[in-house]
Amino acid sequence: MKEKKLESLISLLDDDNSNVANAAMYELLTEDPESVRINQLMAELQESPALRRQIHQLQAIQTNRRRRKWLSSQFAEDGESLLQGLANINLVWYSELNSFDMSDLWRDLISDASKARPRSPRRLAAFMLKSGFTVCTENMQDSDVFSLGPVLEDRFGTDVLMAGIALELGAVFGLHGSIIHTEHGFALIVSNTHDKRKKAPFLGEVIIPSLMWKVVKPEKVLPLEVWPCSRILKYITAMLFCNSVCAQSPRYVQIFGSCLAGRRETSSLGDLLPYPFGEKKH
Repeated sequence: MKEKKLESLISLLDDDNSNVANAAMYELLTEDPESVRINQLMAELQESPALRRQIHQLQAIQTNRRRRKWLSSQFAEDGESLLQGLANINLVWYSELNSFDMSDLWRDLISDASKARPRSPRRLAAFMLKSGFTVCTENMQDSDVFSLGPVLEDRFGTDVLMAGIALELGAVFGLHGSIIHTEHGFALIVSNTHDKRKKAPFLGEVIIPSLMWKVVKPEKVLPLEVWPCSRILKYITAMLFCNSVCAQSPRYVQIFGSCLAGRRETSSLGDLLPYPFGEKKH
């Protein structure tokens, strides 16, 4: 899109006619959000008090789309950071939340843990138990128990979030491991060594959040299944999608549905979802 047209569309965001302003917003959203020029123009024009609110709204929509697109990409391949994935899911759910808030919570947790020096599976489990991290066993329709920020703040959440937090915290102190699924739900298997000669998932000890952070040998929880980062993120997103359906929240049904479907535009889900979330009547 030519620069003059971009400037014209941005200026129309403050048009007195809401239909004109909405049409301009829609057309701008079809542009590549990574376009350097459109971002430069918005940065320049947001100095205008009349346009500032609309440009901030446009930028917020673009940011949320980037998060959803990134999240969808993580389902197809194993992501580099489970923690980053959990944070992005949280930011999709609470779009008004600032990522710095979660960063502060995470730094505080690391600071507390550094005093306990959880450099072994048993010390890590003891720290999580002493810190009050508790697994939610009912009311799974409360989406906060699947969201990193509230779980870090309240120290109460699902076993998959507890296992993820413990795994990422252990990594800070030199532990290696994976999230696994057992008859006791989600757990983690960790070790303070990284011996490639031993075949995963039998390297280390198993920490079971739902059993008051009990530590056992892998042989005690067979059969077990290792879950990669991509599968964990998709599972949590699917649970948030189901909770949105139960809560009859069309906005979040569309948002999490688009992430799971790998579609950029949530409006394209209308032909897939049943009424009242989509166009299907049956």
